[in-house]
Amino acid sequence: MRIGFIGAGKVGTSLGIYFQNKGFHISGYYSRSSDSCIQSATRTESNCFNNLKQLSASSDIIFITTSDDQIDSIVKQLCEDSCLKPGQLIVHTSGALSSTILYPVKAFGCFTYSMHPLQAFADIDKSILDLPNTYFCIEGDNERISILEDILITCKNPYFQASSVQKILYHASACMLSNYLVTLIHNSLILMEDIQPDSSAAFKAMLPLVNSTIQNVLKFGTKDALTGPIARGDIETIKIQFEAISSSSKEQLPLYLCMAKETLKLASLSDLKDNSSANKLKVLIDSYL
Repeated sequence: MRIGFIGAGKVGTSLGIYFQNKGFHISGYYSRSSDSCIQSATRTESNCFNNLKQLSASSDIIFITTSDDQIDSIVKQLCEDSCLKPGQLIVHTSGALSSTILYPVKAFGCFTYSMHPLQAFADIDKSILDLPNTYFCIEGDNERISILEDILITCKNPYFQASSVQKILYHASACMLSNYLVTLIHNSLILMEDIQPDSSAAFKAMLPLVNSTIQNVLKFGTKDALTGPIARGDIETIKIQFEAISSSSKEQLPLYLCMAKETLKLASLSDLKDNSSANKLKVLIDSYL
């Protein structure tokens, strides 16, 4: 199977190098940026194609690894320029979009899929190192989906399937765990500024706490991993926190209150069985909202 990539950014380049290292033949890349196309082709010992027709003619599987907003226009161009041939697999790597955005290519006898690697691609070399432990979510036509499964099995990557309807909720979950976690860390460091203005040093101090929390969730699950003043029903501590944030870092208060409200719901499922404490905490949180 010859694999070609439309898009020579971090995702396309990382996957191309990874697949090549696992023994798959990379036909090459097509990109609006000739520099990135040449760089990706060089790293995968493949071709930098001048147009989509050249890439399609040399590929059995075409991965579209562009931004989500570009996928629709690429599909239109593939169809309008009659680039496709029967039996090709057209695969995009968007986390949010399903394979339905690729449906116009079915008119040419192609099969459509999405295959999303569940990891962040901030840096190509770091991403390549992370890919062996990455889960993939695949979705699309039942016919020939086994080809994508075989690729992941050969690479020894775990994977799961989702329906086209489930895809957007899957992506929202991933965003909450990845993107919003960065936002949460950023805001926690703002609260630390008066104590440690160097955010890098502050994060290093907090990192063991973050890592141990993740390990506890892995070992015990979310309900039993929860610790802290809300889980204990420590109303006075929570009240003092709200007052301190309100006076010194008011912009962070809405996020803190939102997290406190959701944490109270979680705590009520586990250690915080005292309805009186739970109700008092709810009243306290609502008084600041």
